[in-house]
Amino acid sequence: AGHQGFAWSSPLARRSDVHRDESVSVRGLRFLNAAGRSRRSTFNQGMVMHEELPLKYNKLLEARETLQRQAGLANLAFAYETLREFANRISRAQLKGQVNLKSADTDEDRYWATLTALEGNQSLIEEHFTEEDLTDFADAISYATGHEDFEATFPLQDFPQAFLAPLRSALEQGGVVMDAEPMAAEKPHRR
Repeated sequence: AGHQGFAWSSPLARRSDVHRDESVSVRGLRFLNAAGRSRRSTFNQGMVMHEELPLKYNKLLEARETLQRQAGLANLAFAYETLREFANRISRAQLKGQVNLKSADTDEDRYWATLTALEGNQSLIEEHFTEEDLTDFADAISYATGHEDFEATFPLQDFPQAFLAPLRSALEQGGVVMDAEPMAAEKPHRR
C-alpha cells in the first residue's frame, strides 16, 4: 500500500531467481561491488577458495544448490542493509512527501537513477542524495524485487514499511536471524 509501479516479489519466492547469481547483469555487478568488494576476492586465480584445498569436484557439485541459496541470501541481506541505510538517512533528514524513483535506463538516456519529489522540495532530495546514492538505492530495490527496470511512486516517509518490511520477512523466511537492534527508522523520534 502506498507505492505504485511494481509488485513486490521476493527473489527467494521464485526458484529461478535464487540461481540468478550465475549470470549477474552489468547492473548487478555494480550492485555487488558497491561495498568496495570485488567478485574476484572470492577467487584465487580462477580457483574457488575453500578451507580444505584441493576442493573435490563431486563435493562442489553436491554443495552447488546450498551455495547458490546462501549467495542469494547474502545478496538479499546486502540489499536489505543498503535500503536500511537509506531509510536511516531519510528518517534523520525527516524527508517526507510523494516521490517517484526510476531506475537507470540507457535506452531512455537516463544514465543514473532518479528520485523526483512530487510533493515538497526537490532540492532537499538533491541535498541528501548524490546520483550515485540514488543508483545504489535503485539497484538494491531492483535486486530485492527482481525488477531490473522499474518506476515506483511512494510516500518517502513510508519507505521502511513499503520496502524494508517485506525484505526483512523474506530474509527471515529464508532462515536468517536478524539482529535485535531496530533500525533508526523503526525507533521512535526523540526531541
